[in-house]
Amino acid sequence: MIVYFLIFILSTGGISVLALRRKEEIAQFNFATFMDNIVSKILEWWYSEAHSYFLKILEKYLRKSRIWVLKMESFLFRKARAIRNISEKNENSNGNGNGFHSNDTTNTQ
Repeated sequence: MIVYFLIFILSTGGISVLALRRKEEIAQFNFATFMDNIVSKILEWWYSEAHSYFLKILEKYLRKSRIWVLKMESFLFRKARAIRNISEKNENSNGNGNGFHSNDTTNTQ
């Protein structure tokens, strides 16, 4: 703990010495112009390098998600067809497991 406290004291002492050496520069420092400069540099970097890279990555993940959605849609259609087939088989039977045929006269009314 004493080592960390010593590092902290030396760091603050070093910062204060640098600030005392450059009093005029610190007094003339304007935060708004500094931030405008930073924002312009970031925008320049974004449109020169990062924008195209970001769009490529986005396209890659959108393509993968589209393929995944199509696979899920196909899976759901197959399951719906299976459920519909089970439902149709149950509608066509008379409860005993025997299918109802139109030429069967025992089940007609």
